[in-house]
Amino acid sequence: MGKRGQVGVFVLIGIILLVIVGGYLSYKYLIVEQASQQRTALLSRVPQELQPVALYLDSCVQQVTLDALTTIGSQGGLAELAVDPIPLSPFVPIPKNLEVVPNTDLKVPLWFREAGNGIDETNVPSQDDVEKAIVSVITKNFKTCMDNLSAFSEQGFEMESTGEVSATVNLEPRKVISRVNVPLTVSYSGVSFDFEEFIGEVDSSFGDLYLAAREIFDAENQGLFLENKTIDMLVAYDPEVPFSGNDLSCSQSFWSKTEVTNRLKAVLFENVAIMKVKDTNFDITAESQKYLVFDALKKGRSDTTVNFMYSPDWPTLVEISPSEGDILKSDPVANRAGGFVGALLSSYFCLNNHHFVYTIKYPVLIALTSEDGASFQFATEVIIDRNLPRENKLPLPVIPEVDSPLCQYPSSPLTVNTFGIGADGSLNPMNRVDLSLKCYPVSCPLVTKTARQSTVLLAPPCVNAIIEANKEGYFTGKAIVSTNTKAQQEVDVLLEKIYPKQVEIKMIDKNTGEIREPYSSEMISFEFKNKDARFTKTFTWQSEGDSCEKEADCGPNLECKSSTCQYIFCKSESECGPDASCDVGKCVPKKRIELIPGEYEITAYAFRSSTHPITTEKKVVEKCVDTAGSGVLGVFFTEEKCFSSEIPSLEVKQALVGGEMFDLVLERGRLASTDTMVLYVLVGNIPADAEGMADVQTTLSTNKDHSLFRYPEL
Repeated sequence: MGKRGQVGVFVLIGIILLVIVGGYLSYKYLIVEQASQQRTALLSRVPQELQPVALYLDSCVQQVTLDALTTIGSQGGLAELAVDPIPLSPFVPIPKNLEVVPNTDLKVPLWFREAGNGIDETNVPSQDDVEKAIVSVITKNFKTCMDNLSAFSEQGFEMESTGEVSATVNLEPRKVISRVNVPLTVSYSGVSFDFEEFIGEVDSSFGDLYLAAREIFDAENQGLFLENKTIDMLVAYDPEVPFSGNDLSCSQSFWSKTEVTNRLKAVLFENVAIMKVKDTNFDITAESQKYLVFDALKKGRSDTTVNFMYSPDWPTLVEISPSEGDILKSDPVANRAGGFVGALLSSYFCLNNHHFVYTIKYPVLIALTSEDGASFQFATEVIIDRNLPRENKLPLPVIPEVDSPLCQYPSSPLTVNTFGIGADGSLNPMNRVDLSLKCYPVSCPLVTKTARQSTVLLAPPCVNAIIEANKEGYFTGKAIVSTNTKAQQEVDVLLEKIYPKQVEIKMIDKNTGEIREPYSSEMISFEFKNKDARFTKTFTWQSEGDSCEKEADCGPNLECKSSTCQYIFCKSESECGPDASCDVGKCVPKKRIELIPGEYEITAYAFRSSTHPITTEKKVVEKCVDTAGSGVLGVFFTEEKCFSSEIPSLEVKQALVGGEMFDLVLERGRLASTDTMVLYVLVGNIPADAEGMADVQTTLSTNKDHSLFRYPEL
């Protein structure tokens, strides 16, 4: 009995669903059928003598409806395009409306874009909005139909209209029904009739195209298909568009940012044009093109064609970092040690890395057409934010200083509380702090040298604004707050003290275990890179006394005099720079480094002068690599390219003899203490040849596991 009851429930649910679905379909059919019946009924009531006027106005309603569909379809479902309140700039790179043909009135609204203050704007019309837009165009254009009734007046017809024109539209997937209401009395040969409504029916898949456009937009907004394919293009076209990679060239690679931007635009132009939507009307000519097919629709539309378009002439923002002006360059691995150390490493170790961070904003036009001639198009903004699609969970960025009108109109009340973090972790109120607001890519100064710990001010409106606090002797404090509101906001900004630490260097001989002072022939370099903040410090040391032939044979703060590396002579402290002090007429390097608390990646290098320089033979090396193919389909296949490079004969006087790479957490209390920081370096013998130098380079990453390795002592 229980099972029979369950079956009865399922049958009842099925019947209810059938009634609901059937009722909905019947309702849709009824609307269309009623419109057709009403039109026939209206015509049947019109006297025979006056039917030419009725037929003309019905056909005119049909024509203005077709015209309205063309207009509204070309404008993303809108009758009137919004006006941009702010002109284009780096702050607002993409407009509200895309000029498909620049400097013309052919414009398409962006259904999604990022406004200049970081707010995401969506401007997607609902079906009711689209119907109202069609109505507004029909109402406006129907006046022409009324004006053309003068042709009937010339034939003896008399007409009198005593009211305003109004209209309604019912948008169906495959049909559009328009009703125009206008009080009109027509008389002819003693026969008179009062017209009130004229009906136009258009067989068009406009409504279905609109629904498909909504599905494509929603799928893009959720899955970020365009953003992900843009990142794939960066990967595929590297190094033509340098993104991330390496090579074994001994020569540093350089690119022009302007040329890279133009190449990237060409890549976008070629690849966006290939994109298609799954289960629509297109032919897959190559298996590789499936990579650019977007699965966006809930059901197939074999009679619909969807085209994607981007033009290099359209507003596009491309920011690439790091760069020096217009120059992008690779990073030789050896150069990471910096300056003199890098020069020594690069003399025998050839490896170039390049890792660039891209922020890209560009519009894409998406146009849908059907076999019956209907069309609909809209645009959307594609955003790559520091190599990620739109959202970015990377640490707070370094934002370039850019003048903007945004800074001139502060309107949001904000209270900023500034605190210094004590050695014990306590928060101490702090004044005389410089405050600024970062709203990408704009930087707005707020207050210079705050008078008190809590500052009340008006800030420019911005979503996720970065409030920065700067004070000498402290690392920049940052906090995020949204100021796009009239409500009072409050934010606390914490500043971390920069602690100066005295440094002592100790060398550990890997062969004997002896711990000793550095030789005068040895130069040691430590790099401290904070994992949690954009903070890196380098400490390099070499004492005077080593033999030399030229200036390059000596380390920093040393000069070659009388074949000996000596400290630079000085008369005053100002001649020595911040890392040295004038002592007995010489700029003696300070054994000091400034650090903030946190976890660090530490890399150490140790070089030693060789009595007999190491010499390598000249070599010609051929290398073959797989690169992205050329042309439109280059993203889909690779081709082998070979090139020859000459490695000249090298004479190395300073040889890498040791070093290490390891992680270390530096706590506030230990940094605040007056104890000297002792840094240890594992070193071996001077290598006999280039292969030996390469072996030393390899051990840098493994020395931390050596039994003699020691962490720094504080």
